Amino acid sequence: MKFITQTEDCVPCVYRLLKRKISQMICQKRSLTSAVYVKAAKIKSSSRTMKDNTKIIILLLIIFLLCIIGKCSSQTIEGVKSHLNTLEVQNSEVVLRQVILETGWLSSYSCKHRHNLFGFRYKGRYLEFNSWEESVEYYARWQKRHYKGGDYYEFLKEVGYATDPKYITKLKQIKL
Repeated sequence: MKFITQTEDCVPCVYRLLKRKISQMICQKRSLTSAVYVKAAKIKSSSRTMKDNTKIIILLLIIFLLCIIGKCSSQTIEGVKSHLNTLEVQNSEVVLRQVILETGWLSSYSCKHRHNLFGFRYKGRYLEFNSWEESVEYYARWQKRHYKGGDYYEFLKEVGYATDPKYITKLKQIKL
């Protein structure tokens, strides 16, 4: 199963917008050069439009670059892995497998709308986070409070992390 990120979705849109704006500017430039007899006022307004178009293109390029380097939406497996490492979460590969299993490769409703990557609940209701990073930070704090070392799979069984008896087996089957 391949996960299509929001970042990948935004790149074609930005590319189409850039292409459209650039072709509009080229058409405007041609019409300016072919119409030498145009009044000075019209030339001034066209040059203002060209300046505005340049600003729009620069802005679109910045958005495009942000999408490519993952700043628009870095909710990817690599982004989560990086954040786990930044927070020095122990057994990060097992934890990453938990994210994949709990969210269906970051595609679940809870992941997309609640930003809850781990299926955390309180009083029977799923917790909601402002961002997926906040969810990872919550997990890191939870782990620091509860995990005292040893086999992490055994730890997850002991704390009753999942209700599915095959949870550990499913985690181990996920290929990273």
